[in-house]
Amino acid sequence: MQIPMREPGRIPVGAGLAGVGPGAARRVKEARIKLVTRARQVRMAWRLILIGVLICSAAIIWLHQTSQIVSLGYENENITAKEALLDRQAEAINTEIGKLTNLRQIDEAARKKLGMTEATKFIYVEIPASSSSAVNGDSINPRLYQVTDWWRIVSQMLPSPWRDQLPSRPK
Repeated sequence: MQIPMREPGRIPVGAGLAGVGPGAARRVKEARIKLVTRARQVRMAWRLILIGVLICSAAIIWLHQTSQIVSLGYENENITAKEALLDRQAEAINTEIGKLTNLRQIDEAARKKLGMTEATKFIYVEIPASSSSAVNGDSINPRLYQVTDWWRIVSQMLPSPWRDQLPSRPK
């Protein structure tokens, strides 16, 4: 026995309405069309609301990013201005350092401001080495330092007019 099959989702017009007049079938059909139309309108409204929310979200994100860019631009300008000010101050300090490292000006400031004079009396202190190994640098004791004329090394770093005026060691 074969059972008649109908297509899914399709209900033939007038099916199940056997014994009902043509006016009732027409009203049912109109109600169905009205429901389908209303469902389409609701679906369209939800789609429009969703599109509106997406557009508003995109606009808010764009405005936020734009305001961040403007804010960072102002901050960058402030930092650039501060950098220029610090560069000018560093230049002024370097100029001041250049003035203060001039030996003639140091000598003049020491004499006038601090009341210093040239030394007239020299005192020498001889410190003998504790052992011959300390003099030769052969000591293995880490607490026993080598005896050197360190001041001669320092004097070699001085400008030649000062180096020539160093007192000699008394004999």
